Parts: sequence; structure tokens; C-alpha cells
Amino acid sequence: MLFTSGAINYIYGMLGIGVLVIFVCQVTRARTLCFNALSCPTMLILIVFCTLYCAIGEHSIQGVLYYFVCPLFAFMAGWVTVETGKRHPEEIIRYTIFFILLGFTIHALLNYTENIGRPRWQLTDYFTGRVASATVCGCINTLAFSGLAYYVFLEKNTVRKLGGITAGVISLLYAMLLGTRTQFLILAAVSAMFLVFYYMETYGWSGGIRLAAILAVLVGVCFILYSRNVFGIQTYIGSSNLLERFESGSDLDKADSYRTSSIFRGFELMFEHPLGGLKSSLYYHNMWLDIGRVAGLLPFLWMVFYTVVVNAHMLRMFSEKAIDPGFRYLLFCVYVGMQVNFLVEPVLEGLIHFFLEFTIINGMVEYYYYKVFLPYLRFKRAFGGADFIFCDSTGAPLNPGINS
Repeated sequence: MLFTSGAINYIYGMLGIGVLVIFVCQVTRARTLCFNALSCPTMLILIVFCTLYCAIGEHSIQGVLYYFVCPLFAFMAGWVTVETGKRHPEEIIRYTIFFILLGFTIHALLNYTENIGRPRWQLTDYFTGRVASATVCGCINTLAFSGLAYYVFLEKNTVRKLGGITAGVISLLYAMLLGTRTQFLILAAVSAMFLVFYYMETYGWSGGIRLAAILAVLVGVCFILYSRNVFGIQTYIGSSNLLERFESGSDLDKADSYRTSSIFRGFELMFEHPLGGLKSSLYYHNMWLDIGRVAGLLPFLWMVFYTVVVNAHMLRMFSEKAIDPGFRYLLFCVYVGMQVNFLVEPVLEGLIHFFLEFTIINGMVEYYYYKVFLPYLRFKRAFGGADFIFCDSTGAPLNPGINS
């Protein structure tokens, strides 16, 4: 929470977390000190990207700390959190994501109560007291909106379910105050994909009909509640910064036109300036293209490579029905939601803490992929494709998240 607000410097915060988890946790829990994450191919890709980005575009001391040391510490911290944990990796990942969500939610609640009634260009951060852009504040809601459908439909743990739903409600109120469209896009896109995939997987083609019927009922109920101003919903929405921004019209058109043209300009200038060097130019509002703007074609391609790899691993696990559906859909929702933010914002320059949090989650998921999922697939192939629950000598399951 303090980390995302800027009340604690990103460098000190990430280095502190890294030292605490990578060194202290290993020594106290595992009674050893090792760096197994360095053998992970995904981390090697991240190392190459960080090296290229710093060598070409951000070669100051601050640049090295921000874009080399911190991302690698973040990935290793995620890996070590799962590696040294006492619980099964799935539960550790669930709880870690939930605690990150909890920090975001507390921050959103404090910011919301601090700024009720203010126009969107005068919103301040609770911890720093400074005016903060809607873009920076909006990412606080991303994890809550990404996971809301999961927490409503699939989360079985009562505390996490209630916490996730509460986070969604608080983030909805804060998003209305911020007036940002990106967060509502994330909520709509991730929830829609979750519902379609989940109902199709669970009920087959009949799930589509069932889903359409449920959505029709929900839309009808929402329309009635809004039209009759139940609980003052219509009044609240009508006076919100979000509706005021939509009514401005021309400002939105200008913003959309600029962002669309920036995408084409980003690709064009990347080939005209293959070594980057355009750091002082205006943002393209796309993480990958802004990497190319600062450091050129090679770092851009390596970040694309890293993105493809982490998503391919997530999707490969998502397609394995033997893994607990809740765990699969949680990872899917979090990955999609956070990367929608990457598509529309210069994350490395403007929201470095958000990228580092994604990298922490990458480290945890990559440990699961290489140390739990791939060994499971090897055993599965060895025994003719049957699904298993592996047990130790006492009969305790070694992989309770992979069901038979």
C-alpha cells in the first residue's frame, strides 16, 4: 500500500522486500541460501531484457536500480516465496495475490474518502498529499476488477471471497470518482471472458444459453434499480466524475485519437530509431511501444518474448483441467487484467511499481510451472495420460491442486 502510493520510494521498497524474502526467508525457513530462480529460463529472458534496456536506454545509476535490480529482485522474491513456503504452492499464490489485493483496496478506500466531492483533476493521494493523475491512481483498482468474477463465482475460502467482493465494491466507487474508462474496460473484458470460458467449460454449449439468460436477468434488474433510483444509484452515477467526463465528449475524442495515432507512430519511429533515444518524446501509452521509444527495437522484442512466454505458460496451465478450476481462473483473470493496463499505459516509466507487482506474480507462477506442473505432465505421460495425486511416504498429497 505504501509502496504503490509513493510514500515509500520504489527503489527502497522493492530492495527491502527483495532482501527480506530472498535472503531472510530462505535462511529462517529453509536453513539455506540458494538462487534456484536463476536456473529458470523465464528469468534468464527477463535478465536479458533488463540488461538491454539499461545498456541502451536507461544507463544511469537510477535506471539500473529501477529497471535491472528491482525487476530481478521482484521475480526472485516471488519464486522464493513459493519455494520456501510451508503450504502448497497453489495456496501460497492465492494468498499472496489476495494480500496484494488487500493493500490496493486499503489504498483505494483511503483515497476515495479523502477525495469525495472533488473534480477528477484535483484528486490527491492520501499518503503523499499530492495531486495524482487518474492513470496512476487507476491501476490501484486493476487487481480488484480483474479478480471480481473469480471471487464471486469460484473462490471457496470465505475470507478471500468476502475480501475480494468488498475490494470490488470499493474499487467501483473509487473508479467512479476517478472517471477512468480503462478500469471499466478491464472489469467488463475480464468478467466477460471468465463467464464465457467458465460456463462453456462447465456446462458445454448449453452454458452459453444459460449465461445469456443470467445476463439478461442481471441487466433487467440493474435497469430497474437505476430507473427507480433505488439506494440513490441514479443520483450517484449522474453526479459522478465518470459521467461528467463522458458528457464532455470532445475531450474523450481527442484522447482516443491521440492514443490511436500513437500506436502507429510508435511502430514507425521504432524502425526509424532502432536504438530508441526518444525518452523525452510524448508517451505512446503502450508499455511495449514505450520500451521501444526509450531503448529501441531489441529491448522491445525481448519484452514481447518475455510476455509471450509467461502468457504461454499461464495458458498451458489454464488448459489443464486436472488443475483446480479456481486456481486456473484466478491466474487467467489476473494476467489478462494487469496486461490490459500495459496495453494503454507507459507502465515502465509511469507505473514501475505496477510492473514489479506483476513480476512478483510471474516469479510465483513460474515456480509452479516448472516445479509442479511440468513434473506432473511428465508423470502423466509416463503412465499413459492418467491424472494423479502424488503422495509422500505418509500418504499426504504432494500436489493437492492437481486432481485425479
